[in-house]
Amino acid sequence: MKFQKYFVLILLISPLLLFAVYSSADIIKGPYLLDPRIDGATVKWEESVNGADGLVRYGLTDALGQEVAAQKINTMRMAVIRDSNLTSSTRVYYQVVSGTVTTPIMQFFTGPDSDEPFTIVVYGDVRTNPSDHQLVVQAIQLENPSMVISTGDYVTTGFSASDWNDFFNVADPLMQEVPYVPLIGNHEQIGGITLFKQYFNSPLGSDNQVSNFALQYGNSLFLTLDISLPYSTESDQKHWLDGQLTDAKTNPAIKHVFVLQHFGIYSSAKHGNNNDVLNFRNSIDPSLVQNGIDADIGGHDHDYEHSFLNNINYFVSGGGGAPLYDNGTSSWTIYSEKTLNYLLINIDGEHVKIEAKRPDGTLIEKVEFDHNYGPTTDDDTSGDDDTLPDDDTSSSDDDLNDDSNNVDDDSTGDDDSGTPPVSDEESNNNGGCGC
Repeated sequence: MKFQKYFVLILLISPLLLFAVYSSADIIKGPYLLDPRIDGATVKWEESVNGADGLVRYGLTDALGQEVAAQKINTMRMAVIRDSNLTSSTRVYYQVVSGTVTTPIMQFFTGPDSDEPFTIVVYGDVRTNPSDHQLVVQAIQLENPSMVISTGDYVTTGFSASDWNDFFNVADPLMQEVPYVPLIGNHEQIGGITLFKQYFNSPLGSDNQVSNFALQYGNSLFLTLDISLPYSTESDQKHWLDGQLTDAKTNPAIKHVFVLQHFGIYSSAKHGNNNDVLNFRNSIDPSLVQNGIDADIGGHDHDYEHSFLNNINYFVSGGGGAPLYDNGTSSWTIYSEKTLNYLLINIDGEHVKIEAKRPDGTLIEKVEFDHNYGPTTDDDTSGDDDTLPDDDTSSSDDDLNDDSNNVDDDSTGDDDSGTPPVSDEESNNNGGCGC
């Protein structure tokens, strides 16, 4: 009888306990921003338990005034802001309400229109060393980019919840106010990509192709490739890439095309001669060369390397916090260095400026060039091939041969890597890399 009394008491109390747990969920990851667009962004967060549905309040002032309900997928919440009243490059204030939790008011900027300049950051390989990743994140925050693209390897092991906790603990302050575009790396595939998809699926990247999509941002097209999907010459992903590159040629709003993936297509460091990297290069690079893109950006090797061949700039920016690898050089290498790094990319009309930086803010290298990937206008009578970067050696414009159009190496004059910085004379023979 004593057991029966206690059993009945437990049955009476347990619904109250369940309600208390259900209604007191905490936000343990995020909120963070994905899917940058002119008319909004996607807000995601994770709750400690499968609790309340949640919503996002937003507006053009901190008074907010609008709201959108969150989709509920287990402990994840996703609210998609799509508002035709929002315009390009506009500051949007937002706040998450999830159960009894109400976040402070945060903000982000909508994407730019095709005639507006913009600044973004690309970096990658942030796993294993949260303290080094934090140095890079803090430097990126000081740059005030409107979007951040990461080329993958957020965690050491894809199925490790603690590894993902380390990533979000460092990256949350950045992702709360800057839309984040995540690509998948090889480490996210260790043990399966379930957690990668859980945290990063959005309307931009569907559940099945979360890391393979086309993002038109301002006057630029960013094509991201997924190394977890087949990428052979006859693969669906390769055919998709070819179709995107062809279609962009007829779009007058597109001046620049960047292709991004986890692998560094041309790398002289640890993974440069790995079979998977070489297979990727042999399959994908001919399409990039044939169409004359602006640049390809990858990571995988934990260093910085800039290469130039076939009138294309190739970057390896894998210094986001993972243990650094020794850098190397090859026939294609313009400059390489063993250092934490990120790429600051400024786009203004046909002009592109890419600055590789260390987390202390010092400059590794600066690359500038003009490019028009799309159709040329009728009043273009210069005779130049606008689909290729300007070739400093053939131009009669003296301004194209000054230091601002060459590679600016380490501004301190030191050579930290043992690789001699590229001189102005050397860089002027690089056939239009903007070095």
